[in-house]
Amino acid sequence: MAGWRLNTVWQEGIIAGFPPSLYPWTPRAICVNLHPAPHPLCACGHHVTPDQDALLDYARRADTIAPARVWGTYNRTRDRPDDGTAKILVHAETAGIVHGRRSWEPPTTVRAARLRILAAHIPYGARHLADPIRGHYPDLEVHLYDAGGLDL
Repeated sequence: MAGWRLNTVWQEGIIAGFPPSLYPWTPRAICVNLHPAPHPLCACGHHVTPDQDALLDYARRADTIAPARVWGTYNRTRDRPDDGTAKILVHAETAGIVHGRRSWEPPTTVRAARLRILAAHIPYGARHLADPIRGHYPDLEVHLYDAGGLDL
């Protein structure tokens, strides 16, 4: 299944959760509860939805804690201070999915063991990150989009 998620991109152009050394795949999802992810009785795994509109709607109304933990920002405040990073839309293919989501997520959300990144969609306001992303992921499709006032 192909779907959408939010990820942080650091100023140097590295997309959180997608190490350039493993491109185009993510590492296998890891759960803090020390079981294989995704697990049907847990909320672990890489969260993805096939519905881009639902994800954007979720991003508009979600509080700041849930997206940071669930939608790919990977401990921004603890591991890396906010150094001008931006959230981007990532189009990805899933492997090893489990159905089940948190109540506030888009209804079509699935959780995956691994993701293969297909494209990065960068809000126009973060367009300065396009070339650094291309430098780390030379074969990745990188697109700019007008977020329509949405601050990702």
